[in-house]
Amino acid sequence: MAQSSSCAGATTLPVNPAGVGCAPVNGTLAGFSNTGKECSGGNSRQGFYQFTATSTSHLVGVTGSSLFDAVVNIGTSCANLNNTVFCFDNTLSGGIERILFNTVIGTTYFVSVRNFNNVGATDDFTICVNTPTNDPVIVPPNDNCNNAVLLTQTAFGVCNGVVGTLLNATNSPQAEFCPGTAANDVWYSFVATATIAYISVNNLTGNTTDIVTGLYGGGSCGGGFTAAACIDTPDAGGRITSLVIGDTYFVRISTFANTLGQTTAFNICVTQPPPPITNNECTGATVIVVPPLGSGCNSAMGTIIGATGSAQANTCPSSGSANDDVWFSFVATNTSASIGINDVTGSTNDMFHSIYAGTCGAIGAPILCSDPNTSIITGLTVGNTYFVRVYTFTATTGQTSTFNLCITSTPVCGNLQNNDYCSNPAILTIGAGDFSSSTTGIYSSDTPANTSAAFCGTIENNSWYQFTATLTTHIFNFTAIGACTYGVQAQVYQVTRDANGCCTNLTSRSNCFNPTFASNGVVTATGLIVGAQYIIMIDGYVGAQCNFTVSGWTAVGILPVDLLTFTGIALPNGNKLAWETIAERNNKQFEIQKSTDITNWETIGTVAGAGTSETIKSYSFVDTNVKGAINYYRLKQIDKNGEFKYSNIVSIKNGIENTIISAPRPNPATSFIEIDISTQNAENIDIKVVDILGRTLINQTKLLTNGFQTANINIEKLNNGYYTIIITNNTDTRKVYKFVKLD
Repeated sequence: MAQSSSCAGATTLPVNPAGVGCAPVNGTLAGFSNTGKECSGGNSRQGFYQFTATSTSHLVGVTGSSLFDAVVNIGTSCANLNNTVFCFDNTLSGGIERILFNTVIGTTYFVSVRNFNNVGATDDFTICVNTPTNDPVIVPPNDNCNNAVLLTQTAFGVCNGVVGTLLNATNSPQAEFCPGTAANDVWYSFVATATIAYISVNNLTGNTTDIVTGLYGGGSCGGGFTAAACIDTPDAGGRITSLVIGDTYFVRISTFANTLGQTTAFNICVTQPPPPITNNECTGATVIVVPPLGSGCNSAMGTIIGATGSAQANTCPSSGSANDDVWFSFVATNTSASIGINDVTGSTNDMFHSIYAGTCGAIGAPILCSDPNTSIITGLTVGNTYFVRVYTFTATTGQTSTFNLCITSTPVCGNLQNNDYCSNPAILTIGAGDFSSSTTGIYSSDTPANTSAAFCGTIENNSWYQFTATLTTHIFNFTAIGACTYGVQAQVYQVTRDANGCCTNLTSRSNCFNPTFASNGVVTATGLIVGAQYIIMIDGYVGAQCNFTVSGWTAVGILPVDLLTFTGIALPNGNKLAWETIAERNNKQFEIQKSTDITNWETIGTVAGAGTSETIKSYSFVDTNVKGAINYYRLKQIDKNGEFKYSNIVSIKNGIENTIISAPRPNPATSFIEIDISTQNAENIDIKVVDILGRTLINQTKLLTNGFQTANINIEKLNNGYYTIIITNNTDTRKVYKFVKLD
């Protein structure tokens, strides 16, 4: 069949009747040119066809070789091929095949076919027009506002996930105020039960996930309602405010693109705001017990969800807006403390915190203001109470961030962890061999004196290494950068110290290695004085957690273990402790230590370490000699060189709860997470996995038997990111943990 390279002479295609199938017509774009009538892609060659509809729907199929990436454009005239009735580019090779919806019998349709790849050797294809045996056009029942599906507003974090689709949806007459054109919208409604609601549209599938969600209120479908909110994201969902309790609101969902034939499917839910938080004001501050010096930290989980600004004035300079602050307090056990806001998830991780020495109602001026999520405060009075105020830097309301707040006692400068602080660097020696380390989250941000100004990038998880110059020039070759995307950054400094050994000034003596991606490289220190001491600081670019090796140097004093988790659970025969490491270097063993008062510790067992490892290792230990109602545990990790450090402290209640539920492991996880459960009764337990927007993605009920068991949850289908797991049993024991999903 002859074919045309111009729309005016478009080749007529036969329309195959229903039940016959699709007899393909051979075509080619070889020798053709672009005419500008296109809906996607670049200036590749075009061929034109036409057909007259004999049914209310037809299937247009274009198939080519593996390198033929077909783009099909259909209109009712040559003039409107740029303002299409249907345009499709599936971005894959091998052609496309889609139904043309809402065709009008007797109307002539023009078809443009292009090869997105623009490769002449692959310009051959076949095309056909088929008539479905039965009309497949099933318009969604909520295609118009009058038939909007009523949604029940559920509790925060509980998403019923009503299934919806845009398949065969048409345009509604109501005016569209959101971006896009609402060419294929569907409608939902809900009755406001609070002044705030969260609308979530998730589990998007189909040929496009770029959708728009519009909210209307103050009237009815017949007229009078007005725009209330508009959300345009690939995974739409958000916080809606200023609702009128009892009023009906309408939700309009459409694709951003003005193209019919979209196959998008989704789940939608409307949830209530979270319950009020207890530490929204200074008077309700969450108390954190600070262990003695060198005993790790007791983390407290916090959230900004639902928080409002408190009465205390915010006088920190350049501190953003304290319009969603929450409060914590601690009693100083040493003159210096380290504050860490860790595991931040949600709408923003740009947090701010300030510390006060006054009392609620007369809190006074802050004694520390920190934009970085970690800080060290000195000059504390042992036994005095201090208050920590945490909030997001942004002034935008409705933030959903959650975090863990860790407070530890520290020496005057730095802490007891090897090479995490400038005051206690690892020691490097030049010579044959190399040393390996990492920029994992076990390292905190340490910026004494002028560190931030002296360095070429931001500092998130830096570590410190000291060497004595044997030459006027020394070279540090960074190799084997891995397990990350953005890579490491490093620089050599001449450092001055005070009488306490604290770093007081840094002067650069090298280039600043800062490639912004995972790349090997070289740091060259010049102008050195033989016999003088210098420090090289190494950090993960924008917090990247990388492994690395430096050749030609050996090291003593590097943190030997990256501890990933340390948890405990009460069992019928004792207390089970479980921990995981993400990496180990010359790790000899773990001593398990126990206390009933967090002051006096005894070693109750030993578990051998893995030596050197770059993979996740899991360990466990059962204490069969439980004492009292509450037992505290920590790990003393001992290096092969005799160096040691302590883990965080975990507490286990005994004889109080009928059901004990552990934190999930591993964390981060790739395919599965496990939860240990000890119960005195046979009962059902509900397990929900919720994303940062409060959408329930996994909802399972498991039947437990009396005793100890392990629940296994498949998370393979979750996207990479941060999640919350909520476990509830028949007697309302409720545990909430956070975990990270990685590939």
